[in-house]
Amino acid sequence: MFGLFRLVRGVLGASAAALGVGKAAFRAKKMKRWLRAMPLSTREDVIIMKKSTLIAWVAFFSAVAGALAAAYFYIQRREAELDECEQLLFSEDFCDETPEDACCCGEGCACDASGEEA
Repeated sequence: MFGLFRLVRGVLGASAAALGVGKAAFRAKKMKRWLRAMPLSTREDVIIMKKSTLIAWVAFFSAVAGALAAAYFYIQRREAELDECEQLLFSEDFCDETPEDACCCGEGCACDASGEEA
């Protein structure tokens, strides 16, 4: 008697499990049909974009960012070069006198080529 009870309980449990699996499969099929029939966008204000379009936009914006970065670094380098040239042009150490003009004696000088008097 006790063995028969276990057998009946096992059969009923298996049938319940099979029924549950069947119901789940039916629900899945029903949901699948419902999703196929449903339009891609249920709201009118939702914008749908293809992945390729999104990738194109990302590539475009990264190219723009790269161009802006290149222009920034170029301008920074040019400013540094111009500052250096400006420093050389207007510095106090720069002397445009030639060594001949540096002689204090004038035209009738008895200085030799080394700048010393004979």
